[in-house]
Amino acid sequence: MPIVPVVVEPPPRVTDVVDPWASKAPPADDANIIKLGQSDKATIAIDDNGDGALILRAGGCEIKIGSDGITINNGKGAIITLTGPTVNVNAGALEVT
Repeated sequence: MPIVPVVVEPPPRVTDVVDPWASKAPPADDANIIKLGQSDKATIAIDDNGDGALILRAGGCEIKIGSDGITINNGKGAIITLTGPTVNVNAGALEVT
């Protein structure tokens, strides 16, 4: 079997870096929110208000991780809150301590 040379070239250099979030300015009440990533359907942000929090949003759902605990909200009424040793489901419908 003959040996066939393979030429591998590096990918082209990116010379124009475009900020995909530049045209999506945060609303006035989100002035202290730093968006780490955003698409048409999802956002990853750091909320620098108060004690700060990491927020993940997608499809109406939200996960918020902060010094006061973790909140998981499906955007349709189901909410799970973890605060200290307490787990709260749907605003007190079930609470485990």
